[in-house]
Amino acid sequence: MQVLLWLWVLFPGCCTTIAVVTQTDANAVMGPERVTGPEGGSVSVMCHYGKGYEEFPKFWCRNNLVLCLGSHIIETTRPEAEVRQDRFSIQDNHAQCTITVSMGTLTMADTGTYLCGINKPLDFDPSHAVDLLVSPGPRPAASISCSWSA
Repeated sequence: MQVLLWLWVLFPGCCTTIAVVTQTDANAVMGPERVTGPEGGSVSVMCHYGKGYEEFPKFWCRNNLVLCLGSHIIETTRPEAEVRQDRFSIQDNHAQCTITVSMGTLTMADTGTYLCGINKPLDFDPSHAVDLLVSPGPRPAASISCSWSA
């Protein structure tokens, strides 16, 4: 559906179907606007979603120019089960209506905007943008030794 919306925006009139985003979907996922973590460290992000979205898969992706376009970094596969993949994990808590995502071994290249969202097949995916800022980690101290003889 996101593809149709972008096609319509880029090429008006090319598509007869347009995605209509309801106010409910627009506010379906909420969370922090920005998180900061140290290089080499980790961050956890908790997003909240509204009732009625419990049974849909949840995802975390890097936001590119055209949203995620199906390139989810990690996605829930079973209700309530934590999914781990490489340096990422995601868990959906139905009772609290929360999505918790963790990223480990952060690098400066991880700095950017990510989306915490709900995968609604063949429909608009409600999501929330989170800016991740990775701060430089401590650098190893330099040691200089000089030999001098008279």
